[in-house]
Amino acid sequence: MYNCIIFDIDGTLLDTEIAVLSSLQKLVFEELNENLSFDELRFALGIPGEVTLNKHIK
Repeated sequence: MYNCIIFDIDGTLLDTEIAVLSSLQKLVFEELNENLSFDELRFALGIPGEVTLNKHIK
């Protein structure tokens, strides 16, 4: 039985930047057929996915 649960939603305990950028990169390729670098996708860190896709598409 667990006494507590820890949520790490901002990368404090685990650095999830690479995982987030990799999944976004794959999604953009699958949906838009565009190969974007991590540098081109870094703007998306810290904002909701829907906002990210709307910024890229426009």
